[in-house]
Amino acid sequence: MIKNILVIASLMLVFGSYAMAQSDEAAVLDNALKACQAKTAANDEEKPCLETALDVCVEKDDTAGWGARCATRAEQLWDKELNKVYKELQGRLTLKERSVLISSQRSWILYRNAEFKLIDSMYSFEKGTMNISFNAHARKGVVMKRALALKHYLEGYSPDTMAK
Repeated sequence: MIKNILVIASLMLVFGSYAMAQSDEAAVLDNALKACQAKTAANDEEKPCLETALDVCVEKDDTAGWGARCATRAEQLWDKELNKVYKELQGRLTLKERSVLISSQRSWILYRNAEFKLIDSMYSFEKGTMNISFNAHARKGVVMKRALALKHYLEGYSPDTMAK
């Protein structure tokens, strides 16, 4: 009983501070992202600007809660990028290719949800506060990988060279 109360109290503390500081880490991450994008308009760096911005955000404060908030914000931005690239790719594909992409994306969403369940199980908050950060970074990684894969397809796609 006391253990449950302590877990609940620590979660309330973490998520309470999360709500208050959410705009702080969002501003740090967003500003670092804009700075990176301004430096390289072509963004042909090996490391995506969003990951560079995440590093800047995480380095600002070494607490688990701050790192988790940075990673959660990065996940949201990767999801936004994923959806943008997905829509752009859809617009370039033939009807048949678009149908396959839609099916692939639906399957990926099922995969993502299953991965999130696994991540939530492995990096359960009850196992310690560092797991909050591990959880957020792992979830971000799942979304980032799909966004980068779709971006790769988009950049390499040419209707003239692809089989129809």
